[in-house]
Amino acid sequence: MLNRILFVTDNCDVQKEYSLKNRDSEGNKPAAKDEMIKALEKLSKEVYCTYSLEEANKYILQYPDTFVVTTYYGIASADSKSLLPAICKTNHIPYLGADPYTQMICNDKYLSKKYMNQFGLNYIPGKIIYFPDNDLELSEIQELDYPLIIKPNFGGGSNGIMNCSVTSNYDESCSLVKQLYKYQNTPILVEKYISGYEVSFIIIGNKEKILFSGESMLVLDGKSYFTTEIFGLESKKISPKRKKYQPSQFINKETQKKMFQLFQSFEKCEFMRIDCRIDNLGQVYVLELSPDCYIGSHGAFYETVKQGNYSFDDMIKLLVKNSLS
Repeated sequence: MLNRILFVTDNCDVQKEYSLKNRDSEGNKPAAKDEMIKALEKLSKEVYCTYSLEEANKYILQYPDTFVVTTYYGIASADSKSLLPAICKTNHIPYLGADPYTQMICNDKYLSKKYMNQFGLNYIPGKIIYFPDNDLELSEIQELDYPLIIKPNFGGGSNGIMNCSVTSNYDESCSLVKQLYKYQNTPILVEKYISGYEVSFIIIGNKEKILFSGESMLVLDGKSYFTTEIFGLESKKISPKRKKYQPSQFINKETQKKMFQLFQSFEKCEFMRIDCRIDNLGQVYVLELSPDCYIGSHGAFYETVKQGNYSFDDMIKLLVKNSLS
């Protein structure tokens, strides 16, 4: 048993209206918070929950014997995922999850393409737009084949991504880039849309050993091969019952090995979800790296871990044990 656990998450007591304008769409809902607290209470008699990084910092200073668990995402920005790990690292407090460096590399979708390329993984071709009013910069979009998908460069949880994010021509793409930049106040990533299956490869472990790995395929409205569909706010947040996951085996051993090497290249990375698109030739394209992914009972992470006959409580216990080791 741990002496005490500090659980930090986003304020989920306020009703959200999900749209392209929101910058905080990644936060969890009350049911996810409650199930985490119940699981953590089996590991410690003292579990304290807060929505505030400021309060979390004060708690850590008052109780240096605490272990920190976070599902805090905050407002999408370059450093939003690294703030709490940095607080913990500065105060020498053990915490679940990746270190600040890992979080910042993976939170930057464009930069993470360069990182994954070092391990021989295929990334989806794309351009990053820093200044949407610069016509020369926008013209680089024309080097990509349509359709395209327009998304914020920072953040996850389909923040800033909806069905309208798929574009079919240059004028439409430029218009959406400018609109999204205005709403999100962040560089905008323009990527080629890859038709195919969408799968998540899950890894739990550390630099020394891989403790679990597995794969699941996304199914939306009964469809698993996507030609124009995206996993946006409509199906992820607004109507989550439209999605489900089922076991799959698209990623071969050679690609898995590359993913393990990438995972273990980070100094502190304890679990990760690697989202991919598999085209009609079986080619694997990595969408993004998520060392801070949603680990609730209705997401791809647990749906995959469950294939290994883990209960939700067992999975949380495994994650914490791995972190402490």
